[in-house]
Amino acid sequence: MNILYILGNGFDLQLGLKTSYYDFYQYYTNLNDDPSEPVKQVRKSIEDHISNKGIYSNWSDMELALGEYAKKIKPYNKEQYIEVIVDILNHLAEYLSGQEESLKKTPLAESTLRKFLYNQEFLFEGREKSKNIIIDFKKRSKDKSHIIDVITFNYTKSFEKLLPITPKSNFIKQRDINYIYNQTLHVHGTIDSNMVLGVDNVNQIANNDFAYDQEISDYIVKKTQNENTESLIDQAVEESFLRSNMICIYGTSMGETDKRWWELIGQHLHNNKECIVIICAYIEDTERQKINRRSAYYRKKKTELITEFMNKINNQEINDRILVSFSKDPFKIK
Repeated sequence: MNILYILGNGFDLQLGLKTSYYDFYQYYTNLNDDPSEPVKQVRKSIEDHISNKGIYSNWSDMELALGEYAKKIKPYNKEQYIEVIVDILNHLAEYLSGQEESLKKTPLAESTLRKFLYNQEFLFEGREKSKNIIIDFKKRSKDKSHIIDVITFNYTKSFEKLLPITPKSNFIKQRDINYIYNQTLHVHGTIDSNMVLGVDNVNQIANNDFAYDQEISDYIVKKTQNENTESLIDQAVEESFLRSNMICIYGTSMGETDKRWWELIGQHLHNNKECIVIICAYIEDTERQKINRRSAYYRKKKTELITEFMNKINNQEINDRILVSFSKDPFKIK
């Protein structure tokens, strides 16, 4: 059986890192440097929105905003647009590098991550029905070796830092099942290599002059950027998606700027009727209290999340194959 974990920025946030869109742009708009006029303009545009934290709360919102910003650059001046993208990317790498360095490996962090990889039912404390579905699903698998892939949308190597798995330590046996870690794939690259920032496709660039310019695509369309790296990362990620029997999603916003990957999951779930999905949802403590106290509210929030997911992946057939966890801070180690 193949188990796929998909990690988003919520994973780093749970580890205590300040890696939200809002955190970065507080840093970016308050830099004490001497930027060019186009960079000043984009920072001012961001600053106009940053006072309202809810306007752009996810990284995908920022990427869409970058595509929208293209229409503000007139007349046709792609050099200015590229300059803005490069400036954001360089300072983002610098900022995230500092955050990654602040993360310390601890025995608690390692044991918690191993529990997440090898014992998914721990996310459903008090939800015995969902917990039993996972246990029974594993029992039905005739394959006693479970191969684990991790796909992360993060630039940081927080997962690898907290759980350094080598060929000699990639194996654990639990309940007569051999769990074998296979690989971690950074679909957007890492801080040090092939950072990919931008939109899903040219239709998300709000400037017709730019939308079909190859050089612009090289800088802002994610698929084109990954192709240019010649790393074959997209191929590896797609293969991992398509061989998965269980998909566990943690900390992702399922944004439009990664639309192709959510649609690929939808296609896979349509073709593989046995594949199940676990969505680990982050919610505030006040919301969690309502969920724990009132079963009707739990069902409402669960239904909303499942509906959102099915809409994102363009697949309405899989309602009974989605499990939702509202577990409290499973990776909060600080």
